[in-house]
Amino acid sequence: MLRIDDNKPISLSRQKDLQLMGVAVDAYKSQQNQVEFLIWHGNETEGLSDTLLQILEGDELVVRYFLSSGHYKESSFPLADAEATISRALDISNKTNRTIQQKTTTFEEFVLLEIKQCLQQTESSNTCLKRIKDCRNKADRDITQFNTCYR
Repeated sequence: MLRIDDNKPISLSRQKDLQLMGVAVDAYKSQQNQVEFLIWHGNETEGLSDTLLQILEGDELVVRYFLSSGHYKESSFPLADAEATISRALDISNKTNRTIQQKTTTFEEFVLLEIKQCLQQTESSNTCLKRIKDCRNKADRDITQFNTCYR
């Protein structure tokens, strides 16, 4: 889980579960004592993710991680004045206009939105997730094809 300032916490374990089920984009990887999560697709022309925007504009990043004992720990990282450094490291514009930043939805983001809506339908979420997975595979990364299959 991560949280930037007083924004809503972002659960990363849900993304892992969805990826393991085969219905989400590959955004999770683990190795021995390390876990990695993708929080942005890496293409500035398609826009920055909400999470990345929060990090660029935030003052503090808090990461909560769970131990094998069942307990958890938190680590916090200051973000104040980090925008220029992060922007340079990711090779993105330092002063992206945040009001224009409402990006074109990528196929992966579109599918994730459908998955979130599906998970709110507790009675039929398994059937819904299976349909999303099937349509995602048939759509060849095209939102219109996905919609045609899914609707």
